[in-house]
Amino acid sequence: MLEDIRALVELADAGSVVKAADQMFLTASAVTRKLQRLERALQVTLLDRSVKPPRLTPLGRRILDQGRDVLRRVEDLKASASTNGEPRGPFRLGVSHALVGETLVEPVRRLTEQFPKLQLRITADITPALFERLQRGELDAALALMPARGSASDLLQIEPVAQDDMMVVASKKSKSPTKLTLHELGGRNWILNPPGCPLRAGLLDALKAANEPVNIVAEMYSFHLQLAFVAADHGLGFVPARFLRNHPRRRELRAIRVAGLHLTMIAAFVQAGRLGSLDRAARRLKAELAA
Repeated sequence: MLEDIRALVELADAGSVVKAADQMFLTASAVTRKLQRLERALQVTLLDRSVKPPRLTPLGRRILDQGRDVLRRVEDLKASASTNGEPRGPFRLGVSHALVGETLVEPVRRLTEQFPKLQLRITADITPALFERLQRGELDAALALMPARGSASDLLQIEPVAQDDMMVVASKKSKSPTKLTLHELGGRNWILNPPGCPLRAGLLDALKAANEPVNIVAEMYSFHLQLAFVAADHGLGFVPARFLRNHPRRRELRAIRVAGLHLTMIAAFVQAGRLGSLDRAARRLKAELAA
């Protein structure tokens, strides 16, 4: 039954029987038979076949979550029997939108080079959503951007790999002073991450505490795109200091020191617990990202 459960998980991850078959190195008909066999064994309907491609029924989604847990436990058993076992199979990594960039490419290349049987699957999301998916078992690990004093579930293991201060930036076209107070930021236009970003929340909380209005004219996850709008003088931005120092538009931008506003962010490697055979891969990736 384990291979039948694996077929269900692969189908859910891949989105189609054909793609699931490619992941399992099987034919599409072989995967279909495994899914049918699992339905017979459980005496339930896992797939709604009235649509193309077939999709999971509500009960199928519940079985999927339990199936993931079963497969993870089996992998843990295998790892406990062989402490030197090579990491293999899917390694699902979540990354905060703000951390998606070229700096990920080299650590990922070195990881997959060391563990060629590893199937790295990277998805981007907001930090709170990454934490939820970790606790639901939908991710194995995450690289998350969060305030240094932020809170998370006690069920998560959080290890900072980098730290930086957030800073307010303006276009040099704006002639804005390089030193302002929170009150002097009131009513200005802002270009920020969308709702759900804890760094955005920290900025808005500070302005709210100062009873200052906020006018958000654009929301987007890309710091690159945000700074392009800031450089064109559409509003103020709020970005990590290190990101600004290395950005090609830095000569078009002016950093602004704001009295009473100090928010430190960390890039943290986060897990919900032991990963069995994937622990070695997680440790190596964490070290690569820190470097």
